[in-house]
Amino acid sequence: MAAKLQVRRIQAQLKSGQCISVPTWRLNSGKPGPTWLLTAAQHGNELQGSEAIRRFMDDAPSRLKAGRIVAVPFMNLPAIRDRRPHIRMGPEQPYGDDRGHNMNRTWPGKASGNATTQLSRAIYLAVGDRATHVLDLHCWQKYSAPAVLIRDVPGIREIAAKLGHRFVQVNPAGNKITITGYFCSTGRVGITYECAGQYLVDEQQVQRCLRVVNNFG
Repeated sequence: MAAKLQVRRIQAQLKSGQCISVPTWRLNSGKPGPTWLLTAAQHGNELQGSEAIRRFMDDAPSRLKAGRIVAVPFMNLPAIRDRRPHIRMGPEQPYGDDRGHNMNRTWPGKASGNATTQLSRAIYLAVGDRATHVLDLHCWQKYSAPAVLIRDVPGIREIAAKLGHRFVQVNPAGNKITITGYFCSTGRVGITYECAGQYLVDEQQVQRCLRVVNNFG
């Protein structure tokens, strides 16, 4: 019997009064096992992972045998709608000038912070707190090769090797503010995959990303 797929929304009420409704796919096998969290588009110009998650979830109900999968393909909806990397970013504002709105530097979020940290907190409490593994999908610059990014913590290298990707970048273990760094710092599994190319959906990149997601899940 196929696992049960549900579509739900995370409601994030910001102090500005704005309500952000973040769609999620939730798949429960009905049997004990890990909870896999798949995330994409923390930056509004990084969309390859969103399409890879959509394709993965098409087949996941017939393949999941134990545990749960939670997929959040559009983490930073306000930034996606503006086609900007970060919330409240101007057209000439450099990528690195995030002014505290780089979502991937805000985990596990903060209810009393700015709009981005509030959104991160709502997402984390809804789907991150009980997850055992996270695969976070990003897209870096056009001329950089796609790569798996991991923290130098026990057991992660072995998992990364099973993803079947040529390039693996090992970073220090101390980072606790990215979603994957935070997971690793709390004894869980956190891995990042960086596609190549921003502001677009490229078929080759999506296929490569989908292979990594399939091997992870």
